[in-house]
Formats: sequence, structure tokens, C-alpha cells
Amino acid sequence: MSKIPNPVCAVVSKTLSEHYYNHAKLNTLFISNDAPGDPPEGSCIEKCRLWFKRINDTPGLEPLNILGGILEEFMEIPSKNWENDEIEDIYIKRKDRIEKILTKYELTYYRGKIISQNGSDLISKDLESIIKKRNLPSLLIEYQRTRDLLASDPPVAITAASAIFEALSQNIH
Repeated sequence: MSKIPNPVCAVVSKTLSEHYYNHAKLNTLFISNDAPGDPPEGSCIEKCRLWFKRINDTPGLEPLNILGGILEEFMEIPSKNWENDEIEDIYIKRKDRIEKILTKYELTYYRGKIISQNGSDLISKDLESIIKKRNLPSLLIEYQRTRDLLASDPPVAITAASAIFEALSQNIH
């Protein structure tokens, strides 16, 4: 279980409060993503901050998974939905703010409400080196396709990764 870093909680709380700007929307957002307990009291920013603290402090939860769900709509909304350029510019600045704080703490948001720790890339590099050492060119092509799919279609990437592991395990024997 990886906790959400406090500075990430602070920036996301401020940004979501500015973007959704009312308690009902924030309550729905957190409750629909399995945030524990009743909505906290306080301003919109304080509500988000306290809920993130509760998410981090509740045993058995996966805080980064919950954060991914909370950020999904905000991070994936198409810019064509904005009624004018000024509103779109504000949204882009807010989205950049979240992406920068995630990057600072070695986190990345991927389409499909996935928050990944950048250090997990070490695992994929080890896998790539194993495939290369065993001289499995078709598996290497599939591995590279899977990495490319991770950002654009995570469910398909997971299925493809499963096939790679299955093929590797068959080559071990």
C-alpha cells in the first residue's frame, strides 16, 4: 500500500476545489471512489484534504487506486467540452499543476484511473532484459506493444502483459 504524499494531497485538494467548487460534487466524487466514512466538514479544500488523510490512514485501502479514480474525470475530460478558450486555459493550468506535483513525487496518471509509481518501471526494464537475453524477438515486439498500450488502453495492456508472462513461463521449462 503506497500512501498519497501530503504535498500531492494538498495540490489535488486545492485544484479539485477550484474545479468542482461545491460540496455536493466533491462528496459524490469521493464517495463514488470508495473514500471511507462520511464527508468531512470544512471548506471544499479542507474536505478534500481530510478525506485524503483518511484514505491514507485507513488500513486495507489502496490510496493510489482511490486517487486515480478521483482524478479520472478531471484528467481525462476532452478539451473540446469547454465553452471558450479562457476556461480551457484555466483547466489546462490546473491539469498541469496536478501533473507536476505527481511527477515531483515520482507518480504518473495514466488513462483509465491508474496512478503508477515511476520506480515500478524498473520491473519492466528487468522483464525487457530477460526477453532480450532469451533471444525471443516476437515476445520483445509484443512487450514493446504492451508498453505503448499502457498509456492509451490499460485494460488491453494488462491482457497483453499476461500473455507475455504466460509465454515466458512456457519458455522456462
